[in-house]
Amino acid sequence: DVMLLRCMTQRRGVHDLTELGLNETCLAMLRQVLVERRGLLLVSGPSDSGTSTTMYSLLRQLVDQNLRILTVEANAEG
Repeated sequence: DVMLLRCMTQRRGVHDLTELGLNETCLAMLRQVLVERRGLLLVSGPSDSGTSTTMYSLLRQLVDQNLRILTVEANAEG
């Protein structure tokens, strides 16, 4: 078994959603998903494509809400 723990700091990779390079339509849709009280948001992509950066940016938007959040990353590199 392999476990990867990646801790990112503010300096390394945690961006505001507007800094991710999304167009206005995608950004509006993503913000709408974030205000939903239930559901699943799946972020996927190859290694080094920005999935972790995207997830941290999303989590940053939700930090003050009383939510249960689970993130899982399958690391094929290991």
